[in-house]
Amino acid sequence: MENLSDLNNGLFKLVQEVIEDKVEPQKVKSVVDISNTIISNHKLQLDALKFSAKLGKEKQPDESFGVETAKDQLKIEETTQKQIADMDGHEKSLLFAKSLGCKNASEAISQIGSTMEFKKQRDAWLENQQKAS
Repeated sequence: MENLSDLNNGLFKLVQEVIEDKVEPQKVKSVVDISNTIISNHKLQLDALKFSAKLGKEKQPDESFGVETAKDQLKIEETTQKQIADMDGHEKSLLFAKSLGCKNASEAISQIGSTMEFKKQRDAWLENQQKAS
């Protein structure tokens, strides 16, 4: 699957296979988990584009639906306390992920090991950013 349309088609095919009892429940759970991660990643990328535009630094998506991954895409060191306060949760997660050198929150979660630990570290990092400003 190379795009969200392919993912959507694959999920509907999986639903049909579930109805016909042609697939194991564990496989369905795995596919759904992976699909949710892909969808979440795309939402974060879209949010990053919106955030970049809000900062006046519009970026065009690359050929694979992604955003530019260099640190200049969201200049962490130039992000002010007020800008952080105005961000939604996805934007804050992306900013934290970028601070770790990751392309997106999904990559950071994978690196850290769990979503709960990612959120814990993100919140601590955001608190430190606010104290530093």
